[in-house]
Amino acid sequence: MQKVMQANSELSTRRDQLENEVQSLKLAAIELKKASQKKAGIEWHNVDCVRIGECFLREPSSAIVLPDSNVFVSDSQLGLFLFSLNSDLIRNVSNVDWRWAQAATLLPDGYLLVSMMVRETSSLPWRRFIMKFDTDLNFIAKVEGPKWIEDETILRERLCAASNGFIYFAVAGETFSALYELSPDAKWTELEHKRGQTFLDVQVLAVTGPVAELLLVEQRRGYLCLYSVRDSSIAVRRSMTPVERPGAMCVDEQRQIFIHDLRQAKIRQLHAADTFDVVDDVAIADKSLYALAANNGFLAATYRDSNLVRVHKYKSFS
Repeated sequence: MQKVMQANSELSTRRDQLENEVQSLKLAAIELKKASQKKAGIEWHNVDCVRIGECFLREPSSAIVLPDSNVFVSDSQLGLFLFSLNSDLIRNVSNVDWRWAQAATLLPDGYLLVSMMVRETSSLPWRRFIMKFDTDLNFIAKVEGPKWIEDETILRERLCAASNGFIYFAVAGETFSALYELSPDAKWTELEHKRGQTFLDVQVLAVTGPVAELLLVEQRRGYLCLYSVRDSSIAVRRSMTPVERPGAMCVDEQRQIFIHDLRQAKIRQLHAADTFDVVDDVAIADKSLYALAANNGFLAATYRDSNLVRVHKYKSFS
């Protein structure tokens, strides 16, 4: 009996030790998680921006901070990249039959669209496609680009997506610029074709019923144009000059508008109403800024000259 009691006492003591060890491990795991989060977190009140992609990129063409806070970057020479906000490389996707990744946009359902040149087989010529990826850069689907520019030299491309399922694609060539609409059933429509103009950017401002409002930057005249698109045609056009020399532009999910003011070398926020006046200066920007994207309080600025992306934090109402 004494041996049994002693064994029970030892078992009880060992059980208490194991419970204490388990509790210690749980506490250690919590502290490790906190330390990891602290390390990964960015103290935005102490920094102007985070630099993404240094030493990795060769010719970045677009960047988007994704809902999970990873940063997507397209590079016209090296393919597609996924980085953490600490600039750690998560994934690089390239393919011998893909090249010249250019414009990118985030769809309302969380997928990515990227314009690039694709060769379906080695015996076929390169053609422009709009490629669909998930946020881990897994390929989902593709649709061929507008037939009107198959044989044209395109210098600049921009994509944006409306909440009604329509996609808008702006291109600038050597002597012309054009704006195209892609319907949910994969039909392209040419909305605008202008000689002697340069479309720098296009963004969806709002969708009200059957009408989509687009903002388009025209470089040569220095205009910000507001288009109302209905039934695959431009119903209303309006031009304005909120800044003297507008450059890249973006609109976030809260309809906050950001534009590169080349004259002031700043990224500025515009009032999203009839006036489109400047309401705030968000960040200093080099003249080489190539593309902008904003969502969930993060502004991604793509710089080609320095081959990096700068991510800024801004006030978001989401």
